Amino acid sequence: MELIYLYIGKVGRTVSNYGITLSRKFYVDYNPQSGQLHITRNGSNSYSSIYGKNIMDIDLIVGKNGCGKTTAFNLLGLSRSERLWEYPPENPSYSEEKDKCIWFALYFIQDDYFAVEGYWCETLEFMKRLPNAHVQLPYSICFKFDFARQTGEFVQFLQLFEPDNKKNYHRKLFYLYYENSMELDWVKPVTHIDGYDSGSFSTFERVKCERNGYRGITKFLYDACYSNEFMSFLGTKPGTVITISLNDVESITKSDLKDISETSDFIHMSTFGGLEIDVEKAAQKIYNGKLSLVRSYITDFQKIIGRNHVLNNGLSYKYAFIISYLEQIVLYFIMHQHAYTSSITNKSSFPKMKPKKEQQTQYSWQKSHLFSALKRILGKNNIDYHYASDIVKCLETIPDELFVNYTQIEVSPERMRENHLDKLLKTLDESTWDTENHTINHKYYLKTQFKGISSGEARMIDIFAMLYNSIGFSKHTENSTCVLLLDEPDIGFHPEWSRVFIEKLTDFLKSNMMNKYNYHIIISTHSPIMVSDVPKQCIHCISKDAEGKVEVKDSEEYGLISGINDVLIDTFFTDSLFGSFGEKYVKQIINQIKNMEDVRHISNQDTDNLNEHITECEQIKEKIEKLGEGYIKDCLLRRLQRQRNRFKRELYR
Repeated sequence: MELIYLYIGKVGRTVSNYGITLSRKFYVDYNPQSGQLHITRNGSNSYSSIYGKNIMDIDLIVGKNGCGKTTAFNLLGLSRSERLWEYPPENPSYSEEKDKCIWFALYFIQDDYFAVEGYWCETLEFMKRLPNAHVQLPYSICFKFDFARQTGEFVQFLQLFEPDNKKNYHRKLFYLYYENSMELDWVKPVTHIDGYDSGSFSTFERVKCERNGYRGITKFLYDACYSNEFMSFLGTKPGTVITISLNDVESITKSDLKDISETSDFIHMSTFGGLEIDVEKAAQKIYNGKLSLVRSYITDFQKIIGRNHVLNNGLSYKYAFIISYLEQIVLYFIMHQHAYTSSITNKSSFPKMKPKKEQQTQYSWQKSHLFSALKRILGKNNIDYHYASDIVKCLETIPDELFVNYTQIEVSPERMRENHLDKLLKTLDESTWDTENHTINHKYYLKTQFKGISSGEARMIDIFAMLYNSIGFSKHTENSTCVLLLDEPDIGFHPEWSRVFIEKLTDFLKSNMMNKYNYHIIISTHSPIMVSDVPKQCIHCISKDAEGKVEVKDSEEYGLISGINDVLIDTFFTDSLFGSFGEKYVKQIINQIKNMEDVRHISNQDTDNLNEHITECEQIKEKIEKLGEGYIKDCLLRRLQRQRNRFKRELYR
């Protein structure tokens, strides 16, 4: 099964009425006025994929910003609910009249059977004969196409189509959409709706491409560091160190500062507008004056000295880290006591410090008291109480030597194989995503970072980790088609990484972990280097004129192994191969030289003018010297030198 064509009519964007053929097996054309769909087979059938047995093809969509690339990806890749929200079938805001949002995607099934999904099936001429009452929005139907008469005939709804007594034909293809995540605060992003793709029962499933959590990235890094197969396509071991840092509660709480400071007698506004905690009063609140907060025992010197140091309160770095984390959680809920029904301001309701039993360690004694306080405040069934409990259990399994001080854990690549952080990061991810059932996000108290990694390397890892976690563990039918949509994946890449991206991507998808599916890859890009890795038949250039009319043309000359300069001019619609400022700078130099060339009949008696021209030549030469080495610079210097020599000859004649 294969996606072969996408048509975008009016969808409430600045671009409309264009189609893209995404297959080399067929030629497809759609006439929006008549609704006639033309499909012809590629009789030569000379094209075959060059990327390997399970890479069906790679289509590249290029063009200037604003020409509709992302709109095409959204219509194909968003789930049914998200698409209906972002592109409603009817919307009065499209114009003064109630226009319809029109789009459809066409798929080849087998023989002369095709499938089509989209809005408003009557926009296809052969579907006008079908009663609209039977077709819901969005629709997904199968039809048989008569190539001789160039007309289709409705066969069945997609989910009911069973050729050769094979059920669930719509399960033989699914989408995975990697979106560009470089969002700006002032640009409205696509609204993502959580939950299962509600349209997958009747059409092709859109797999929800979750953003990578801490655990997903870490798991990928483990395998990338120690799997020979991973190493073969990454080419190098990621040079990163995973750190988990403990934050103080006052550095996290940023809202309702005034309200908090008025309801808590141990916290006040600082000179700089933030929060400051009186550690002695806070300790009195938590420990009834029996103990001090962990941070009270820490000196600046102790924060930077070696591992396995024991603090003055008898706690190792590991146990001090855990106790300090619990103290911050308890302090948070005390600071926000107005939000809870428990009268925790009443001393009798707050747990008293129990006498330390001989068989109890300092650590277990404090931990027990802090959990008792949390239980009194929140109740033992509260989700935040359970998250804190799970996190502490995870922290206790991490080896002592990975705690570099009482506020930080560090795991180097050499220790990644041991995977000590897996359960902890899984719990932090769950706390982050489960925003409706708890009050605090524990990731802010345990801040996880991947240090020693560039932004480009991070994006490369993010893409492959997403594929690894979304596809590698997917349960779709073996040999199904995965339409993989990558929207400008190379943003932030060094040019060399853009150059090798398609090779590494195809090698990865052909690996033993990923090769159970067949991949149709569709990429949008602004990289001319990436264009030189794709055959010209697979490059679709989208342009838009001043009135918003969109034109799609396949690259006629440039593609696989083409030169970058040729690709830039032809495929990316650039007006020049040079930067606009640099081009203007050179044009000014050319005009100055031309003005000198126009100077005629200067007498050797006119020494002042001659000297001025010679001086001006020196000034122009200084400008030319700022240019990069190359043909243009050499030509300008030679042209300028001729004028300088001419003026000198006149002067000394």
